[in-house]
Amino acid sequence: MLTKMKVRKKDGTIQEWNSDKITAAVSKSAERINVIFNDQQINSIIGYVEHEVDRIAAESGTTLLPIKTIHSLVEAALEYVEPRVAKSYKDYRNYKVEFAQMMDEVYKEDQKIRYIGDRSNANSDSTLVSTQRSLCYNSLNTKLYEKFFCTKEELQAQRDGYIYIHDRSARRDTWNCCLFRMGEVLKGGFEMGNVWYNEPKTLDTAFDVMGDVILMAAAQQYGGFTVPEIDKVLGPYAEKSFQKYLEEYKDIYEEIESGYVDAPPSQALDIDKCAEAYAYRKVKREMEQGYQGILEHLSWRKWRQKRFWKSMQKGRVRKASKSRYYSRNLSSCMMKNCMVPVASTRMSLKPASIVLQKPCIRTGFP
Repeated sequence: MLTKMKVRKKDGTIQEWNSDKITAAVSKSAERINVIFNDQQINSIIGYVEHEVDRIAAESGTTLLPIKTIHSLVEAALEYVEPRVAKSYKDYRNYKVEFAQMMDEVYKEDQKIRYIGDRSNANSDSTLVSTQRSLCYNSLNTKLYEKFFCTKEELQAQRDGYIYIHDRSARRDTWNCCLFRMGEVLKGGFEMGNVWYNEPKTLDTAFDVMGDVILMAAAQQYGGFTVPEIDKVLGPYAEKSFQKYLEEYKDIYEEIESGYVDAPPSQALDIDKCAEAYAYRKVKREMEQGYQGILEHLSWRKWRQKRFWKSMQKGRVRKASKSRYYSRNLSSCMMKNCMVPVASTRMSLKPASIVLQKPCIRTGFP
């Protein structure tokens, strides 16, 4: 009779009777609690199930049985042979049912995100495809964390409102709130995304590379992301830029000097002082543009515009300062920390000392 028997699976498909599947299922349930069945016990379980299947088929006159009936027969056989394995078998069955329910909840949440949207996080625009994918993944990860990592006491306390487990969607994958050691990454170069980055040689390059590193590193964790002691990180690159502009000024001066004709001694320039003033001004500008670029790079434009227009309404900011409102505030306080003073006068040079004096030009008149 068993040669004609068929089994209807949970998904509605129909399969031929196969006793080997019962053997595999009970063996796995036994292994979970460190029990090993011998051949006699396996044959006893299979014999009981087959006998009951023949009886049910004869009484009902059908050759098609649902899988739930087979599971019940296997549980009854295990209760007779080894009750501990019977409990393990039931727990696994319940796990599969709970997992199916969990996936059903995830699917409903996925449909809600795609067609209705998600407003649980004001920083996430759920109309974007990339954000929708992330939200769907977070929904699944939250369920998995609650299923496999939370204790019953924690879940009950959360349902009752006594505690709230934050960032459940990310706790399985990575860490939280990183103090990123940017200086160690930049020093000597590094590899990111299968591309080798050389160590920056100027301040503006350091800002560009740092923005890329922040975006990549922040995406690998959740929670706050901080680059501490940014003045110490950028200090070496500010000094490199400073030395670069010193040489640039001297090269320009040498080219201009070649066109002088017997300039009076009173018009002679203090080259070192002017070169330092020129280099300081250029590095300061690099600092301002660098911080402004970092702000734009990290997509803070909307936040900055809100802050700016609120300040505009209160009369605190002039309209002409819109593009420099935040970058100047940041750079002004960082310049003193990033620059290594060569002389005490470098920080107090006046803009007037930066202007080059015009050379004397022969006109052809006496």
